[in-house]
Amino acid sequence: MRVRFFLLLSGSLMVSVPDAFSAETKGTAQKPPTPVKHTKAVEKDVAFEKALMEAYRHNPEWKSAIAHKEMVNESLAQAVSRWQPTVTARYSLSGGKADSDRTYPDEVTDPTSRSKLTNRTTTDNRTREDNISATVGMNLFDGLATTNGISAAEHNVAAARLELVASEQQFLQRVIEAYLSVWETRQRLVIAKKMENNLTSDLRAAQRKFEVGTGTRIEVAAAEAQRADAVYRRTSAQAALEAAIARFEAATRTKPEEAFSLPPLPKGLPESEEKFRRLAQMGNPGVHSALEKARASHDSVSVERGGLLPRVDVEFSVARSIGKQRDALKDNSTGGLPNFDTDSLSYRGGLSVSVPIIASSSSGGNVYSASRRASRAALEAEMAYQKGVFDLMAECVRIWNSFLAAKAQLEQSAAAVRSAEIAVDGVRLAAEHGMRSQTEVLYAEGKLLDSRNNAVEAQKNHVLMAYAMLSLIGQLTAKGLGLNVARYDVEEGENAARYALPFVLE
Repeated sequence: MRVRFFLLLSGSLMVSVPDAFSAETKGTAQKPPTPVKHTKAVEKDVAFEKALMEAYRHNPEWKSAIAHKEMVNESLAQAVSRWQPTVTARYSLSGGKADSDRTYPDEVTDPTSRSKLTNRTTTDNRTREDNISATVGMNLFDGLATTNGISAAEHNVAAARLELVASEQQFLQRVIEAYLSVWETRQRLVIAKKMENNLTSDLRAAQRKFEVGTGTRIEVAAAEAQRADAVYRRTSAQAALEAAIARFEAATRTKPEEAFSLPPLPKGLPESEEKFRRLAQMGNPGVHSALEKARASHDSVSVERGGLLPRVDVEFSVARSIGKQRDALKDNSTGGLPNFDTDSLSYRGGLSVSVPIIASSSSGGNVYSASRRASRAALEAEMAYQKGVFDLMAECVRIWNSFLAAKAQLEQSAAAVRSAEIAVDGVRLAAEHGMRSQTEVLYAEGKLLDSRNNAVEAQKNHVLMAYAMLSLIGQLTAKGLGLNVARYDVEEGENAARYALPFVLE
């Protein structure tokens, strides 16, 4: 019997880390199914891809980021509009009425009839004037402020485009974390439930042995404590699962499917740390957004300094005025004003050149102060970009080594599970023949429970770090992941703002 026990402990039993552990029977630990090994990229899991697509379609954070991007696009339209002419049309209508009474001191005699005429004249005078004018004005030169303003707007739009990519990556990363959290807590719940069933059987066995006198009260107490711990773990796992499902629903606006498997590693992961850092420098949206903002800040300095240069404007206007005057007598008296009509058409054009002496900035204050402020802002943006580069390199080192550590943890946890399973088999067999106590069996099962939970955490961390690597190189997007969704067309939105008609509203 001792020889058999020795061979069991020293034998080589290759058992892979399970994705979902099978049921155990008393006396032997069932061998779990072989999981999908993450040595290379494989096809996407259907439930995982569906969760990402639903989040892309319905996530309000993503829709808010798109709205912000379109708002920034309008700054380009406003900058371009400074080259457009200003057209103003004006119409005015004026009129008046005047009643006048004129009394003569002497009587007037009609020489024909020799009759007396009244010496009072009453007049009703009415006037109307219509004025129509149109003015076209355009700036020809403003110290290159418009040109530099357009350039600054283009850099700001480019920065917003990269920030949109960063927002897309951030919410997809949270969806992945929520998905993995649901998967992990489900696995932990399965493990806890099965361990609770096993420990319930062990408690009953310890109680029976104690009743017949082959066991001790210590073994019963130990079994009760282990079972209580298993009940606590199962309850905690259930609570954690409910919280994970709530986070998943908040991120995707859908309920998780019943069949959740561990998603595979993404495609396109770098093979070395050096390549990882190089790809991050070329594709990280956060760093390149900071660079575009720094360039926009330098253009803003030129915009402010343009206020110190001469300004040339041209203006042309045309106006027409139509007037009428009508005079009516209210009685048979003589007098009143003559009736007449007027119609005039005038043209006016001119070129104006203004040279600032003490100029004011469009943002307030004088141009010299605004220029100094813009220079400081440009320096701040430049330093922010340089800091972002150094922070990115440090983050690359952290993520790369975390990925390697997660891979090592995956291998270590697999070995720990194999060792714990062999130990449980051996201790159970020895306990059946009186060579081990029930307490030692419970201790071995507790180690197996911890090893399996650690294995689940290792698998989750391995996948999570892989997608974190993908995020740093700017590929954790719907396009980079190959999601079958209608993606937001960034260029279409920018062109719509750039070439929008100045008199069109949505």
